[in-house]
Amino acid sequence: MAFGRYYTALDPTMFRVPEERGLEGWIRTAIAGPPDEDRLWLVAEIDGVAQGYVQAEISRPGPDARWELLADLHQSVLRVLALFVFEQDRREGIATELMRAVESWAKERGGTRAFLNTYAQSPSAVPFYEQGMGYAPNITGYWKQL
Repeated sequence: MAFGRYYTALDPTMFRVPEERGLEGWIRTAIAGPPDEDRLWLVAEIDGVAQGYVQAEISRPGPDARWELLADLHQSVLRVLALFVFEQDRREGIATELMRAVESWAKERGGTRAFLNTYAQSPSAVPFYEQGMGYAPNITGYWKQL
């Protein structure tokens, strides 16, 4: 819910606060789903209290990879799907540790590159990824309200 509130405050046309009813069950089901060595959810907690989480997966080359134009489709790529640290716990190194853990996990499984999306106007995410973690922007997405 905090993740949704944070991003909805930045841009309500791109984000929404999810429906609370059933959300916890949905997350529990997703985390406890069938084991998959190429999917990972990590939760940072201190004294049993969650401070943040990261969700990631490794995308493996498909059977047609040798004909693909994009190099990422020919490699095992870490895709960070979500990273969030509660506001009161930010600037404590939690996001950095979560990212380092997920990058290490991917390297151990043959990951050669990492990819993630973030909201371009985020005052915390963009500097964190670029200056803090060494990620470089290289794709531009365009949106239009219809």
